[in-house]
Amino acid sequence: MENLVVVFLTALSMAFAHCIGMCGGIVIAYSSAKISKDMHLFSQGFAHLLYSLGRITGYIVIGIICGFIGYKVSISPIVSAWFLIFLGCFLILFAFFYILFPKIIASFEPSPYKFSIFRKLFAYFMESKTFSSFYFLGVLNGFLPCGMVYYFAGIALAGGSILNGILTMGIFGFATFIPMFILGFIFGISLKVVYRRVFLILGFVGMVILGGMNIYKGINKLQNPVTQHHHKTKHHCNCEQGHCACKKECDCGNEKQEMSCH
Repeated sequence: MENLVVVFLTALSMAFAHCIGMCGGIVIAYSSAKISKDMHLFSQGFAHLLYSLGRITGYIVIGIICGFIGYKVSISPIVSAWFLIFLGCFLILFAFFYILFPKIIASFEPSPYKFSIFRKLFAYFMESKTFSSFYFLGVLNGFLPCGMVYYFAGIALAGGSILNGILTMGIFGFATFIPMFILGFIFGISLKVVYRRVFLILGFVGMVILGGMNIYKGINKLQNPVTQHHHKTKHHCNCEQGHCACKKECDCGNEKQEMSCH
């Protein structure tokens, strides 16, 4: 639970520092092309809400994929432990590069407009006047190459389950929705540089904490591999006349122990 709280606070800080400037242009683009001044205020808000829901949907799909991969890795306790340590170190390194050398991170964010299928879909939904088009624009935005999405996808990987992947990316999407909706729709997308720096520092601290938490979990798993995977213990019982002779099969090292069940 505490991990998800840190995810939310970190994503919220980075949304104010980064997402508004990076994704605000898309909000302006569809607002200018698809939302007329004559549209009722409620309808405008509904359109922005659909766009954000579409974006969150894209993030959740990423969370499902990363959660599934993380689950497969976590089946082996030793591999899972080293994976968490490696991922934690990577996340901390990513945080430093994101703050000190943002151009390096940007080099891993190729423009999706190079792909004809994306250009055609984006143009189609931009021209459409239906409410559903706002949702699908958001879905497209959810899959845009972005350093922040990369980072939280890594956190989803570390979760070790599809549910944790969904929760991580869903919380990330909700946290970014708050400032994007409030500042992008109501107050505009401008934010003073000094405030952006404050949120950037807060986000950096959160990113380092999340990385450190994964390293700690990995080390803890290496020290207590059996305890960490007690939920994967299997029992095979053969019962005769009320007495159960059991064999306990542990996934960690395939150790077997004879025990009695009552």
